[in-house]
Amino acid sequence: MLAFDKKAKLIDIVQESPSVKRFFLQCDPLENFHFKPGQFVVVSFPDIDHMFPYRSYSIASAPLQNTFELCVVLKEDGAATPLLFEMKTGEMISFTQPLGGFVLPQDLHSDMNICMICTGTGVAPFRSMIQYLVQHNWPVGKVELVFGCRTQSDLLYRNEWEELQKKESRFTYTPVLSREKWSGLSGYVHQVFLQNPRYMNKEHQLFYICGWKQMVKEAKNHLKDMGYSRKEIFFELYD
Repeated sequence: MLAFDKKAKLIDIVQESPSVKRFFLQCDPLENFHFKPGQFVVVSFPDIDHMFPYRSYSIASAPLQNTFELCVVLKEDGAATPLLFEMKTGEMISFTQPLGGFVLPQDLHSDMNICMICTGTGVAPFRSMIQYLVQHNWPVGKVELVFGCRTQSDLLYRNEWEELQKKESRFTYTPVLSREKWSGLSGYVHQVFLQNPRYMNKEHQLFYICGWKQMVKEAKNHLKDMGYSRKEIFFELYD
């Protein structure tokens, strides 16, 4: 039974792309709100006519006092996101305590390399993780963010990733577009790790996958065929 015993005020809204908004929320200091990078919250929508009047959203920011961010794509025919997209700053949102085990390993070390593969708003938990790594002086080896979407306008947090790549030599940002010809990679995310010799060496390599169900399934199968074990592959599905 979900307990929607957490409350936060909506303090800002940013239109990140034509179909995605960033929602910035602030809890009361007495809430003592804590979460692990990669976790999600379940938001209550008591006014929707649906057998499940709630939706899950990954937190798109690293732990910082009592504020956090959600990155949400509008599902125009959905029951919940249209209501969320109509909300204004100052309104209150009820949600659960942070949930989920899609988080970074506890034993981070400099020999650990991580490939993060995502599509769409599946980038949200990875932004939380990467911000956390930056805040903690990058306690891992190489990190590659492979981000698949349709067009350049869908590249969420693009400037942030490009700036981080300039500053942190161990970070690689690899966007892949499926429906637009451009100067970068076109096609699908799988080509990046299938064609990269670095991923043929299976030592000290972890894969995190988040996004559309079919992409996650295909990526898992490719990685297993490459010789990676279940202990080296972590995933979370988005509908």
